[in-house]
Amino acid sequence: MDPYRKELFEVDYFKTVPPQWLQWLRRTREEAPSLNELVQDQFRQQRLRILAKQADEKWKNEKWRLQQEANAKLQNELNRIESENKVREEEKGKEEEKKEEKGAILDSNPWKQADKLKDTNPIESATIKPR
Repeated sequence: MDPYRKELFEVDYFKTVPPQWLQWLRRTREEAPSLNELVQDQFRQQRLRILAKQADEKWKNEKWRLQQEANAKLQNELNRIESENKVREEEKGKEEEKKEEKGAILDSNPWKQADKLKDTNPIESATIKPR
């Protein structure tokens, strides 16, 4: 038969009894702890909690700083690549303009036009087109 609320009947001595008293009760310590020693231990535990929080904040801030540096490096790399792509596109545009100019020159040359039309229908190529 189990009790309705088991936690009322169970006691966790490790949470309620200080370790100094447990050591004395288990005879691993010669003398019982003094009140001054127990108070000093409580202060030490509080200082450790504060130092642990500060260390956690320090590591959190360091992680954030490293992420910001990585993001800045990535952004600089993206900006560099975008500027290189713009330069390439401008060069392509200039090359296409030159090709179009050459194509216009070739279109004004009747001999080049005849060479282009050589493989097409001969009747159409024999007709004279006005300029």
